[in-house]
Amino acid sequence: MAEFSQAPAASPANTLCVVLAGGQGQRMGGVDKGLQLYQNQALVAWSLARLRAQSWGVAQHIGISANRNLEKYAALGYPVWADVRPGYDGPLQGVMASLQHANSWPVPLHYVLLVPCDTPHLPLDLALRLSSALAATPARLAAARANARTHPLACLLSLHVMPELGRYLDSGQRKVQTWMEACGVQWVDFDTPAYAANAFDNLNNLADLAARPPP
Repeated sequence: MAEFSQAPAASPANTLCVVLAGGQGQRMGGVDKGLQLYQNQALVAWSLARLRAQSWGVAQHIGISANRNLEKYAALGYPVWADVRPGYDGPLQGVMASLQHANSWPVPLHYVLLVPCDTPHLPLDLALRLSSALAATPARLAAARANARTHPLACLLSLHVMPELGRYLDSGQRKVQTWMEACGVQWVDFDTPAYAANAFDNLNNLADLAARPPP
């Protein structure tokens, strides 16, 4: 990793875009949430499509963080990795694994853009606005906030947060927002009416999968 002060602004060329699909899906009865169908398409495919369509340009580096059915995720055509520490130890384990993969990517990368697998209507300027926020502040991570609700797993992180995240996990702590706040996260607002009310809605149960987005 280059020194943080010398790191360029985040862009498709230096950012690994990752769909987080490693959860237990407890509120869906323990199914693999990313593979569940929403409007005839797997949730993970929706998230991948949103990453590819981001307004900052064509995504050049994409991966999937998953902890089961790895072969099914790999069939989508992107690298797939599991948490280093098994046992569904919370989303920060997926964040850490993604940062580690970005750090050892075949080309030098500086950032990781994360999106959840259960948020199919993310804004197409998510990456651009998070990148702009990092470029304008000393922060090393930026995350979405919409209508006063935070969405910490829709975020852009510098690889330089890895040591702090490692220490946080080693201490036994697991809360995503607590760690982000300690790192000085820059929140970026995506409020209505400029953005759809459902832009960051998580589909957490089977009833949500049957629903249609509002017009």
